[in-house]
Amino acid sequence: MDYSFRAGSAGFYALLARYFARRGNTTDIAPNATRNTIREFIKHLDSTASVTKPIGDMLLGTHANSQGYLEALVYDRQIGDTGYEVMEDSETGAIGSYTTTPDITLTSIAVPDTLIGYTPGDPITNNFHIKGCNVGRATAFLTALKSALGGNVNVTAPLHFYGLYHHPSFGVWEFMCYEIKLQVKTPFANRAAYVAALDAGGFTFFDGTAIPLTDFEAWVPRTITANSSVSVSPNLGTPVGTRTTISVNREFRYRRRAYTFTITYGAASQVPGTASAQMAELTAAVDTAKYRDSDTIEMFDSSHPYPEYERYGYASKADFLSEQDWTFQKVGKKLVCTGRASVYTLIIPIMDMAAANLGNIVFNYHPNAGSPNPAITTGLVETDTNFFATV
Repeated sequence: MDYSFRAGSAGFYALLARYFARRGNTTDIAPNATRNTIREFIKHLDSTASVTKPIGDMLLGTHANSQGYLEALVYDRQIGDTGYEVMEDSETGAIGSYTTTPDITLTSIAVPDTLIGYTPGDPITNNFHIKGCNVGRATAFLTALKSALGGNVNVTAPLHFYGLYHHPSFGVWEFMCYEIKLQVKTPFANRAAYVAALDAGGFTFFDGTAIPLTDFEAWVPRTITANSSVSVSPNLGTPVGTRTTISVNREFRYRRRAYTFTITYGAASQVPGTASAQMAELTAAVDTAKYRDSDTIEMFDSSHPYPEYERYGYASKADFLSEQDWTFQKVGKKLVCTGRASVYTLIIPIMDMAAANLGNIVFNYHPNAGSPNPAITTGLVETDTNFFATV
């Protein structure tokens, strides 16, 4: 039996509850006031007599992103989302300082071998499947998560935007969307400039085929300074009862992202006052900045397993500094450095690329209980490297 868990109950999490309830061979462990973290989910499975061991796979439904963050929390009283450093702290047991009554029997989120029937030296056959957007792109984060889970489960995660569609008469469809993102220092002057940048950006469909200019022209809205969404009804290809299409959204999102880096001095008089001096201070400061005082590698060092610039989509520290629009503010003894970039994102449903199925949406289908329609689970398989990453 597989077991699932969600990081919440409303919105996307309500859809996840419907999906997990219909997914074959799956028992959903609903979050509650005392069971609302990854750690408590694993502890519940391990300590509950009615859970037959060994279990199959574990599934985590959560909002996520390509920067390597989960909305799901690891431990009680956690501050902020779950990122790379939280995974490291979990593995070392540092999470005990965040809990009122540390659990000496499960100080981390390591999955007990007895829970999954693992014997050291055996092949790894159990999986921890993340159902959340784009986090499969954050390889360093997934690797840290696998290590925090004890290293004896495979971790899988979507490489694309993850979507669910529920129809009360039929059930739940899983699908994915391309998240086509451009972030630039200076906003595009107009729609034509944005489309041209997309065309030159080297974006491809999942099979490696270049996305043609005509598609970008069709997808980009007239106004590129405001979010917009269009409902589309792609063909299923394989009908589900009387359903031959589902309703999904094609979206455009725009935001002016701000990144803040603060430098603290011994006295207000030491804070530089000119833009050139302030930029020089920032450039020097990122060379010594750390995520935590105990770290041995600086956060912008290329030898860091997951450097800060990479988390924000830049290839190097130099790009991070040069490809943002920096402004500076003196606040007492502090210099607040703010880097801004315009982020343009298209969210486009993924269609089959095979000639016989061209134009049909790629999907899995999970029917309502008692439905005459069979499940379809061959469209999005966690071992398919077009759609999922595995570590």
